[in-house]
Amino acid sequence: MDDVEALSHHEINYFFARLKSRIPSLPLIRTILKASVAVTISLIFVLVDSTRHAIGPASTLATLSTLLYFPVKPIAIHMKATLQGTLSAAIGGTWCLLGNYLANLARDPAVASPIQPGACAVSGIFCSILIFVIAYVRSRYPQMAFATVFAGMIGSFALTQNVATPGFKPSITINFMMPVLFGTAISLMVNLFLWPEDAFSSHIEVLSKTLAEYNAFFEESTVSYLDQQPNTTASFTQLRTRLQSKLIHLVDSQHTVEYVVLFSRLSQKDLHQITHRVKEMRTPLHGIGVGLICRQKKNYHEKLDSELDKATQDLITACSAAMQECIQRLDGFRISPRSVYSTIFWPFPRLFVSTRPKPKAYTMSFEKMENVIAQYEKETKKWRNKTEMKDKVIKQVDYLFQFNLLGYANSIQSLVSLVESLDVTRPNKRRLWFPSVSIKKWFQPSVSNKSQWGQQVNPQISLTESIGSSIQKEQEEEMFLTRTERVCPRDPDVDAPVTRRERFFHMIYRIMDGFYSIEAVFAFKTTTGFMLLSLPAYLPQSVDWFTGWGGQWVANTLLMWMFPMAGMFNFTQVIILGLMGSVSGCILSIVLWEIVRGNPYGIAALSFLTITSFQYLFFTSQIYSYLSVMTLYTYLMVTTTGYQTAVSGALENDIIELAAGKRMVFVVLGIICSFLVNLVPRPVTGRVELRKRVANTFKDLATLYGIIFADILIDRPGTLYPSLNQVKAFRQLALHIQRQLKDQETYLRLSKLEPPLRGQFPFATYQSLIEKLNNMADLVEGMAYTARSLDKTWKRPLIAVLDQGKFDYVACLLTVMRQLSATMISKMPLPPYMISPDDLKHQFSENLCRVISEYPEQVHNDTFPSYCAYSVASYTFTQELNDAAACIENLVGVENPQQWLYMHI
Repeated sequence: MDDVEALSHHEINYFFARLKSRIPSLPLIRTILKASVAVTISLIFVLVDSTRHAIGPASTLATLSTLLYFPVKPIAIHMKATLQGTLSAAIGGTWCLLGNYLANLARDPAVASPIQPGACAVSGIFCSILIFVIAYVRSRYPQMAFATVFAGMIGSFALTQNVATPGFKPSITINFMMPVLFGTAISLMVNLFLWPEDAFSSHIEVLSKTLAEYNAFFEESTVSYLDQQPNTTASFTQLRTRLQSKLIHLVDSQHTVEYVVLFSRLSQKDLHQITHRVKEMRTPLHGIGVGLICRQKKNYHEKLDSELDKATQDLITACSAAMQECIQRLDGFRISPRSVYSTIFWPFPRLFVSTRPKPKAYTMSFEKMENVIAQYEKETKKWRNKTEMKDKVIKQVDYLFQFNLLGYANSIQSLVSLVESLDVTRPNKRRLWFPSVSIKKWFQPSVSNKSQWGQQVNPQISLTESIGSSIQKEQEEEMFLTRTERVCPRDPDVDAPVTRRERFFHMIYRIMDGFYSIEAVFAFKTTTGFMLLSLPAYLPQSVDWFTGWGGQWVANTLLMWMFPMAGMFNFTQVIILGLMGSVSGCILSIVLWEIVRGNPYGIAALSFLTITSFQYLFFTSQIYSYLSVMTLYTYLMVTTTGYQTAVSGALENDIIELAAGKRMVFVVLGIICSFLVNLVPRPVTGRVELRKRVANTFKDLATLYGIIFADILIDRPGTLYPSLNQVKAFRQLALHIQRQLKDQETYLRLSKLEPPLRGQFPFATYQSLIEKLNNMADLVEGMAYTARSLDKTWKRPLIAVLDQGKFDYVACLLTVMRQLSATMISKMPLPPYMISPDDLKHQFSENLCRVISEYPEQVHNDTFPSYCAYSVASYTFTQELNDAAACIENLVGVENPQQWLYMHI
C-alpha cells in the first residue's frame, strides 16, 4: 500500500513539474500578451462601425498587416520594420496609381465596356513588373520579406479591380493602402506604449549571457585541467556547443544595434568595441578546451610546481572575478528589467516604485588585473627556465594552456579597461545616438539566410540540379586581402577580355548570367505563378465572379508563402502545416461565430483568448510556429470578411459558413500553388543542398589555411605585419564559415523530414563529418590566433621547417581539402592513390619539436608558448582532416582500378 501511495505521489509531483515547465517566463508572457493585444485592437477597429468606415472597405488588411508585423521587437528594430513596410506600401501604391492612369489612357472612349485588351495589357504588365521586383527584393533582402508583401497586396487588388472600373479612380488604390497604414500604426503604437523594449537593453542582455557562459566554461575547463578530475570527459562536440551558439547570436545582435537609433548612455561605437572584445575571448577559450582534450587523450597527469600553480590559480580567480564584475557593470548601463508588479501595473511602478540600484564597489580593476598577469608571466618564465622538454609533444600541451590562458586574461583586462573608461566618461543620463551607416548597408541582411533561401554552391554545374547562385560574388567580396587586390578566379573557357569587343560581350555575358541567379529565377517563377492565378481578372467572361469572390487572395497567399527554400521544409511547413492551419482557422471562425451569434463584443473577447493561445504556440514551438500563423491568418480573414458582409445587409443563414468556405479555398489554393511553383524546374532536396554546402566549406577552409601559411612565409625582414583590413577580412571569412556550419546543422535536422524514397540517408556519417568540419574551423582560427603572436625568433625556424619539407605538408593538406570539395560537389569517387596527411603529420610534428632542441636558448622567449600552441593546433587539425576524409570516403567510395581490370580480363 505504501508503494502505491508513493507511486501516486510521484506521478502527481511529475505532473505538476511538467505543468510548471510549460508556464512561460515573465518576459515571454509579456511578449505573448503584447502580440495578442495588438492583433485584437486591429480586430476591434474592424468591428466598430466608425473606425471600419475610416479604414475603408478592405479593412481585413489592417488585421493581417498587424499580425505580420509581430509588434514584440525592440522599439528601434520595429521602427525600422515600420519604415520598410510604409515605404513598400507607398511605392506599391504609387506604382498602382501610375498603372491605373496609363491603363485608362489605353482605353477606347468609343467602347462602353471598361474591360478592353489595351487596358488589361497595361494593368497586367504593371502588375507583373511589381511582383517581379517584390520577389527579387524578398530573395535579395530577406529581412524585408513581409514588408514587401504589403506592396504585393495593394497591387494585386488595385491592378485587377481597375480593369472593370471605368475611368481613372485613385480611390481604388487608396482603399487598399489605408488598411495597411492603419495596421502599421496600430502595431507601432502598441509596441511603443505597452511594455516597450529597446534594442540597447536587449543587446546588453545578450552580452551578459555570453559573458556568463564564457565564464562558466572557463571555470570548468581550468579546474578540470589543473585538478585532472577523472570523471571529466571533454570532447570537441561539447566544446563547440558551448561556444558557437553564443557567437552567432552575439554577432547578429551587434549588427542590429549598429543600424538603429539608440536612446542610451552608450553609442553604437561603444557597443561595437565591447562586442569586439567579447568576440576575441572565444579563440583563447577554445584553445583552453583543446588543451584539456589533448591532455586527457595523452593521459598526461603531471602537476605544475607549487609557485606556478599558485600563480595560475590566482590568475584564474582574478579572471573569474573580473568577468563577473564586467557583467554587473554592463547591466548597470541599461534600465533595470521589469518585475512582476511593474509588468502588471505598468507604467506606474516603473515610474515611481522601481529604483535604480546603488553603485557597487568593484574590486578587480585594470591595475589589479595587470599585476596578476605580470606575476603569472614571471612564474611561467621561471618554470620554463628550469623545465626540460622530456616528452616534447606532450609537454607542449602545457604551453598551449599557458598561452591561451594568458591570451584570455589579456582579453578580460582589455574589456575591464574599456568598461571602466566608459563608466567614467559616458554621461549618466541617456541620449539619442544616430547610426552612421550608408543606405546600402542599412538594407543588407544581418544574418546568413542561405539555409532559408536554398542558395546553391556552384551554378555552372547543372541548371536542373542547381537553380543558380550569387555566392561567387559574395566570396569575391569577403576573401580579398587588401583594399586593391581581390581574389579573381580565372575562367577556363576563355581568357580575360582584352579588346573593346571582348569587354562588351563579356559584359553581356555577365548580364545574361545574372538572369540565372537564384534571385532572378525565383522572381520569374513567382511572377509567373502570380499572374496565372490573377488571369481571370483580365478576362471579360470571368472578371465579375473573380472580383466578387475576392479571388485575389489566392495570388496573395502564393506571394506571401513563396520562399526560395530547399528541402522538405517546403512540403512539411508550407503544405502540411499550412493546410492544417487554414482548416483550423476556418473551423475556429465558424465555432466562435456560432457561439456569439455575430455579437462584436463577444467576437472581440473570444478572439483575444484564441489569439493568445496561438501566439503562445508561435513563440514556444519552432515546429508549429507556421501552423499558428496560418491559423490566425485564416481566422482573421474569415471573421472580418464575414462580419463586414453581415453588417452590410447581405446576411444569409449560412453567411459565415459561406465566407469561411470561400476564404479557406482561396488560402488552400494559394498554398498548393506556391508548393507547385517551388518544384519548378526541379526541387532541390535538403540532402543535396547539405552535400554542396559541405563541399563549399572545405574550399573555404583551404582558403583560410593557405592564408595563414602565406602570412607566415611572407614575414621576411622589411615586411609589415597583417594590416587591420586583412585581419578584419580574415575574421569575416571565418565567421562566414561558422554560419555555413550552423546552416549545415539545420539541414541535417531537416533531412529527417525527407522520406527515404531512393534509399536511406547516411545521417550518422554526415553528422560526424559536420562535427569534424566544426573542429577544423575552430582549430584554423586558433592557428591564426597563435601565428599572430609569433615573433621572428620563432617564425624563422618554422619557415625553415617548411622550406626543408619543400612545403609538402602544406601542399598535401591544401590538395586534400580541395580534392574533398571537388569530390563532394561532383559525387565522383576518390582516386585510388592519394597522399595521406597522416604520415606527413608525424614528420612535420617531429621537425617542429626538433627545432626546439636545436634552439634551446630560444625556449625562454616570451612567444615560445605560442609556438607550442601552433604546433599542437596544427597536429590536431590534421587528425580531424583525416577523420573527415574517412567520412567522405564512406560517402563517395574509392575508385578501384583492379575491378576494371577484372571486368576486362
